[in-house]
Amino acid sequence: MKKVVFIFLCFMALSCQVYAQKAKGIVFNKFEYRKGVDRSKAVIIGLKGGIALPILHYSDASLNALSKQTVIKAEGGLFVQIPLPYDLSIGADLLMASKGGVINYNYKGNADYPVEYIIDYKCFDFRIPVTYHFYVTDEFRPYVFVAPTLSTRLGGTISLKQKHYYELDQDLDLKADIGNANMQQFEFSTVLGAGLRYDFNFTSFSIVTKLDVAYVLGITNTFSDKEINDDFGNDPINSNILNVNAYNPSGKRHNRGFEVMLSVGLPLKFIDKGCSNFNNGRERIY
Repeated sequence: MKKVVFIFLCFMALSCQVYAQKAKGIVFNKFEYRKGVDRSKAVIIGLKGGIALPILHYSDASLNALSKQTVIKAEGGLFVQIPLPYDLSIGADLLMASKGGVINYNYKGNADYPVEYIIDYKCFDFRIPVTYHFYVTDEFRPYVFVAPTLSTRLGGTISLKQKHYYELDQDLDLKADIGNANMQQFEFSTVLGAGLRYDFNFTSFSIVTKLDVAYVLGITNTFSDKEINDDFGNDPINSNILNVNAYNPSGKRHNRGFEVMLSVGLPLKFIDKGCSNFNNGRERIY
């Protein structure tokens, strides 16, 4: 969370610097307005994509203290942004997102016997971002946003690699498909972020670009109901399952991580420059 605050402060510092430059007469968008319309203030649809750095967070302190390896995953999808008064906007994102993480530790604390535990799966994310825009120029606007998110699991694997400890044992290289037995189907999370928007206004069309950095805060415990309730092996459905008590989940497991996303969109309509402000100039459409 400290990293999120630091990133937010960096964006705000940049915004202040840009605003100071604006006062000196610097023009950020050479295309400016064309034919009396402001193409930067409209409903926007477009594509977004970027990278995710998912990690696993455990409420159990001993599990959460294990070494976590940073992995980079690609994700992307569609977005729509709808303008609201008071420098706000609301939208909808439909994304293919990556979840999970990589944990490394040494068996019985011995560095000669490393263990690698990997959860890797895809989700379909439906997000509703609510964004507040800081007005710098008509084309250049930093913003902050919060996006409640519902994720539905699509598929993936859980794998475990371990060098053998006892002389007669073999190295382990196990992999299992992710399903209802080891992962919740639906997850809720909140995405918190900040970004910069820049509009390219051409004669007959506009392109809106946004670059943002966000932190994904998982809320749902991703351990499956079977794991939580010890349903494995209970009659009659699971009566033939072996190794029922191989492990019991300790505490809760949540998805966390950072992401960097680039969005490119097109306005659906243009707004007359004289009508872009209303209510005595206190409200702008974004």
